[in-house]
Amino acid sequence: MGDLKHSEKTEYLLITGASSFTGTFLIEKLLNETSFDLVATGRNTDRILQVNHARVHFVEMDLLLPDSFVKVFTNYHISAIFHLGALARLSEGENDPIRSIRINYIASVELIRLSIQHQVKTFVFTSSDLARHATSVVGMCKYLVEDAFRKIQNVNTQFITIRLANVIDSPGAVTLIFKKQIEQGEPVTITEPRMSRRFITGPQAAEFIYHAYLFGQHNDLFVSTDKAVIITDLAQRLMHQMDKTVPIRFIGAKPGERLSEKGYSAQEVFPTSMSGLGKLRNNLYNHEETSRIQEQLLMKAKLHGDLEVIHKLNELFENQEA
Repeated sequence: MGDLKHSEKTEYLLITGASSFTGTFLIEKLLNETSFDLVATGRNTDRILQVNHARVHFVEMDLLLPDSFVKVFTNYHISAIFHLGALARLSEGENDPIRSIRINYIASVELIRLSIQHQVKTFVFTSSDLARHATSVVGMCKYLVEDAFRKIQNVNTQFITIRLANVIDSPGAVTLIFKKQIEQGEPVTITEPRMSRRFITGPQAAEFIYHAYLFGQHNDLFVSTDKAVIITDLAQRLMHQMDKTVPIRFIGAKPGERLSEKGYSAQEVFPTSMSGLGKLRNNLYNHEETSRIQEQLLMKAKLHGDLEVIHKLNELFENQEA
């Protein structure tokens, strides 16, 4: 097909972050469950090219350069977007908040604008449990994208959010870190004894995202409803599976890290046909929470003295309030 503009009659599904751990499972799911061709973008080009399927088209698109998005919408008639592309790890956002703001928030808002302009039917955004009562840069950026969805009305595109739990064995996941520490006979490092997190598998994440695409409606927010796992118990379980015991060392919280991720009560969510997946009963705009997060994110940008990002954040916040 080359780089020429494709037939207006042919519709494509765009996956950002397609080379991510979850992205590879989602590509497999969409190839099996739909007849659409897929437009795949991501940082790990080789991993996407390894798919080697006639219906998967790799396109270069840099989330740090929002102008690079335009050619995707010009060359392909995009029916739906699965926006997985992000700096998803908490530590990445804390260590480089400017990069995180550019990729996780500014780039996402540009994708929203282009989706409306090109009349994309469905936009599924993979958010995170970090967005709830956000204290980290990644969580705050994810929350503000969710918030942008809440304020969109009277357009043809359906904007749907799914907050994914921690994906087991994805790069940087605590399960991989623990396995490596246990294998090498090193102490397992944990924040503190009571720390807990929710987990899902890669295939389960793809199932949840696809369910949101099929059944979600505008401004729906899907969430993980499984109970959180005590991280100390997880470490001990992995030691048992690997038949090797090592000490546990408690190291204290990292910047932006919290002890536990609060679950959702039955009064807060509707159950879905997917075990472990619910939908918020009320996904409402919260002016106080939004203002708090906007102020904290601006403060981060000002501390790093990035005038371009400061200007862009002020512009986006003003536009959303308009």
